[in-house]
Amino acid sequence: MKFSFLAGFLALCFGLTAQSQVVISEISALNTYTLFDYEEDDSDWIEIVNQGGQTINLLGWSLSDSPSNPRLWSFPERELAPGGRVVVFASGKDGVFGDQSEIHTNFRLDSKGETLYLSPPSGSAFSSSSFTYPLQRAGYTYGLHPNRSGLFYLDTPTPGQANQSIEILTGILDEIVISPAGGLHEGPVTIEINTTDPIAQVYFTTDYSDPTSGQSMVYSAPFEVTSTQVIRAAAFRSGYVPSPIAT
Repeated sequence: MKFSFLAGFLALCFGLTAQSQVVISEISALNTYTLFDYEEDDSDWIEIVNQGGQTINLLGWSLSDSPSNPRLWSFPERELAPGGRVVVFASGKDGVFGDQSEIHTNFRLDSKGETLYLSPPSGSAFSSSSFTYPLQRAGYTYGLHPNRSGLFYLDTPTPGQANQSIEILTGILDEIVISPAGGLHEGPVTIEINTTDPIAQVYFTTDYSDPTSGQSMVYSAPFEVTSTQVIRAAAFRSGYVPSPIAT
């Protein structure tokens, strides 16, 4: 009896260790040409990684973006080896497609931010985990940083591969405002560019190219335009995702 109890206890502990390390590692809630599904749609996606030392069958595990319904969507049978990753398309298409290689949820991700819930099979003694992400921006993902503990914006989307990021990105810059608004204006026009972040630096271009930090012209004060020009500008700050480009 003592041996059976001890064996059962050790097995339970081992199972807890293995299953509790199946986590959400990266999400793309504003996927733009990074990854395409079987219908050539750039659907949003969620990456799951097995950080434990035992192969896990995901059958019966659930994903959800609803705290009141953590079983909103359930995984089909899919084995995940130690260190293995699986990408789930959060497309709303709900099913397994593309020669049974693509998994699609019945819900989509909110680019404004939300909490995702990853739950083990029903009746399991293992606890669920959650993954909360803030406002997202095209070209960036959000997840576990390769060199830091915790969740950060990632400047290099890596679906199905180990996460990468050159910078430690902890925040995101708001959209900037160029005034007056684009259009036809008579006579010289004074251009003013405003950002909500007093530390951010604004860069702009007049040749249709994308503004880049350290290479484009620096905005320091309102300036006058006397001929037809296309002004493109964005705000940059170390450790932050740049603002969207304003035109």
